[in-house]
Amino acid sequence: MFKYSILAVLILVQACDTARDQQASVDLGSYKAANYHPETDHAAAFMMSPYQNLLLGLNRMDTSFLATTATQFMRMNDSLAAMPMQLDSHLHDNWVVGLRNINAELQGLVSAIATNDLQEMSMSIHMTGLQFSHLLGQIGYKEHRVYLFNSPDENKEEGYSWMGLQKNSKDPFHPQQRKEVVAIQLLEESK
Repeated sequence: MFKYSILAVLILVQACDTARDQQASVDLGSYKAANYHPETDHAAAFMMSPYQNLLLGLNRMDTSFLATTATQFMRMNDSLAAMPMQLDSHLHDNWVVGLRNINAELQGLVSAIATNDLQEMSMSIHMTGLQFSHLLGQIGYKEHRVYLFNSPDENKEEGYSWMGLQKNSKDPFHPQQRKEVVAIQLLEESK
């Protein structure tokens, strides 16, 4: 029995070392073209502007602008969730749950702003972007091309990710870096 215990420990140690050596991949959501509906597509297009404003506020480190934008974004999402749409129940549920998830992350951002925690603000905006990209993928968004970005960060293993409407973007999580970042993929290509 003791031999088997040692063997199990050795396998476990090897597995942990192997996982550490592999580069982390970031799941930015998956795109489901079959879920496309013009109503959710058009409504989601309105969400792009406040999301881009969050990135702008983070880049400028303007907490007042971030708090105002986050609050307005949450109100808009509440209105979009209550808006009557001709959707099947599955798509409607995905839409409403996605909007609630985004609002939960935005509420976290407002809390991080209140405590002036820069690390937590960055994480909240990162998570808001992940929830937003997931929602766009779930509804088969295609009104605009959406580019997905990722940049490494020594404080976060997978780095930070965000979305944009152009192929190149300045990294909002590292405003001191002047070099533009190239998108890692299109939302429509995420599987």
